[in-house]
Amino acid sequence: MEVKAVLEKVGFTPSEAEIYLALLELGSARAGKIIEKSGLQNSVVHFCLRKLITKGLVSYVVSGGIRTYTAKSPKNIIRMIDEQKGDLEAALPELLRRHEGAVEDRWVEVFEGIKGRNVMFDELIGNVSPYSEYLFFTANKEGHNEEMQNYFRKYDLKRRGRKLEVKGIAPKKLASLFKGRGIKMRFTNRPIPKSISICEDKIAFLEWADKPFGFLIKSKQLSDDMRAFFYGIWNEIGKE
Repeated sequence: MEVKAVLEKVGFTPSEAEIYLALLELGSARAGKIIEKSGLQNSVVHFCLRKLITKGLVSYVVSGGIRTYTAKSPKNIIRMIDEQKGDLEAALPELLRRHEGAVEDRWVEVFEGIKGRNVMFDELIGNVSPYSEYLFFTANKEGHNEEMQNYFRKYDLKRRGRKLEVKGIAPKKLASLFKGRGIKMRFTNRPIPKSISICEDKIAFLEWADKPFGFLIKSKQLSDDMRAFFYGIWNEIGKE
């Protein structure tokens, strides 16, 4: 990533970045030289110089009524970011309070791609109580089941880390994929839903493809209904 883009990423405007970089090369310069070097308009240069001075990234001296500007060390950019971080951390409790007041008890989020899938399943078990139930109808797609369960074997570690009680329902032909996993499983030949997980008041639906696509729903009513549906099948399989 080029240097100007980095400066813009940490809070410089494009014009501020251009002027700061010009001053770094010039060393010390009057406004006219900065205008010539940056190619920016007079008014823009003077406005941005004032902003950079306020940020502690540019200083100046006055001689004969004329200002000569100097760029401060780039290390001051780290200081500026640290100060902003400190201000944000101080404001965070109030920001969280406002966010919690605005968030409703029901919501739906959409996730796409492999990273999106990973985030969805992490959020499904985020902030859950220890020993909560995690119920699932297994993913089932011919030719990809081993690949899918390799991902969920890694996910097993996260579920164990949160001490979740995991129960699953899967087709009998997939039984070998769950050996030694420490998961309470029941297997059946009857038609069952695919790729649905329930934990506390959240439900995750996943379409497993080259580009995974999923929904995460938070709803106590829907999760209670889906949990009852799961146990209806679970108990029927137990009678077979």
